[in-house]
Amino acid sequence: MTLVTALVVDADPKTRLFTVGLLERHGMAATGVSNLATARAELSVQLFDLVVSDLLLGDEMGAASATILVRSERTDEIAADALAARFDDHLQKPFSAEELAIAVTRALRRRAERVGSPEHPDARLAEGVLECLIRAGRFRDEETSEHVERVSRTCALIARSLGWPASDCWTLRVASAMHDIGKVGVPDVVLRKPGKLSASERAVIQRHAPIGRDILGGSGDPVLEMASTIAGSHHERVDGEGYPDGLAGEEIPLAARITAVADVFDALTHDRVYRDALTVEAALETMQAGEGSQFDGRMLAAFRAVLPQVVQIGELYPDSEQAEPGLEVGEAPQQPLRVLIIEDHGAVARGLALLLRREGMEVAGTAETLTEAERLVEQRGADVAILDADLHGESSLGLIPKARARGVRVLLYTGGTPAVPVSSADKPDGIASKSGGPGELIKAVREVAAGRSPTDNRVVERAPVGLLSPRECEIVGLLSQGVTGEDIAGRLFVSPHTVRTHVRNAMTKTNAHTRAHLVTLVAESGQITRMSG
Repeated sequence: MTLVTALVVDADPKTRLFTVGLLERHGMAATGVSNLATARAELSVQLFDLVVSDLLLGDEMGAASATILVRSERTDEIAADALAARFDDHLQKPFSAEELAIAVTRALRRRAERVGSPEHPDARLAEGVLECLIRAGRFRDEETSEHVERVSRTCALIARSLGWPASDCWTLRVASAMHDIGKVGVPDVVLRKPGKLSASERAVIQRHAPIGRDILGGSGDPVLEMASTIAGSHHERVDGEGYPDGLAGEEIPLAARITAVADVFDALTHDRVYRDALTVEAALETMQAGEGSQFDGRMLAAFRAVLPQVVQIGELYPDSEQAEPGLEVGEAPQQPLRVLIIEDHGAVARGLALLLRREGMEVAGTAETLTEAERLVEQRGADVAILDADLHGESSLGLIPKARARGVRVLLYTGGTPAVPVSSADKPDGIASKSGGPGELIKAVREVAAGRSPTDNRVVERAPVGLLSPRECEIVGLLSQGVTGEDIAGRLFVSPHTVRTHVRNAMTKTNAHTRAHLVTLVAESGQITRMSG
């Protein structure tokens, strides 16, 4: 099953976090942005399966995305606005988890009818490409996952600056991620040498270009064929002095000329075993000196036009603090972290496994239930376990001392606010929120493995739940049965506004973040049973 990607565009941070959190809890990979410029930047480098936006976006979304318009105004023209802007569905703020789920289902269904398949072929291909990277092994030398992310995103930005359509930019982003995959065929003793290379060693390094071309070529798929072209030609120079084929000028494929600019800039501005990083200004000066010899002047101009966004990408994807340092000749590389995934949602577990492998970690096993998890901890040696706080309605905290007895550190991974003991054997080694991004999770895993105790501020110890009024308990009780706000108003002969007011008051008393969170807190406090029967 392909992981569904979603982009949430909302200026209100609370609504944005609420929406992203709900989508992620339904197994989607969701990205939240606050403004139109950032949304367009994201859409220029990635095709999203779903876009939920409170702004009227243009053609950037493309027909391949399911789209939902979110509006604050109380007007009967919302649906008309959504239709006019080619949105698949619409929502009015404030909306509930149930309303969002219904809108997402409708929008995805309409998208499926539009593209002719419930899973767009580009989405399936993306997952296949990433699996190809995993099988080929983690990039070595400077080819960290962060380097790959920065270079591939920068390539897409350059292409967008050159006027490429969004779909072609996305193709280039996926293809350019494999520009140095041929280095899997180059010995570590050469790749990691900190000093000057000999002529014979340079010849060995240069073999990675034709190796990568051969690995990726021959499938007939346009994305993989572009990746093959980039891998084989991104070290060519416009003056014909590059390798492996000595191509010059327009003979060098355009995608390879773009990747050459992005790759060199990233290499210059980050530490390498043979030199320290240059400043952005110094790197630009160095590259400008190569215009017309090493680089295509048109590609450099397009790169300069998007330089502010490129710098932002560098800030979003810095080299990991735990990145493996340069090794001396003959020194063995460190063993990858072994991680257990204990998560009851299959799509989320698959997404976590993919993310961990891309970061060079080893997935030692996965489990969806407490019974499976206990057996996994007993039988598999691991460094860290990512533990969902709730497994099919059961608290998983009792598994923590069992894992610790086996030498496994535990990172509690939760979308809510579990009651975490402050001093007991059940206390996890770290806590991460499902509302956070992939980089935050990877950082937390590494910190836990290093013996530190990261705690996400979005996950706090549960405060005592205040007493609700009888009417508030009655409404929360109906919410727990899946009854919508509109239906509750009809049953209780009150206005929808009155229902929303009672819900807001109840959320304030209980410190709840969402309606689903409110129901959980009040149910656990026993008030629903006592007051609403």
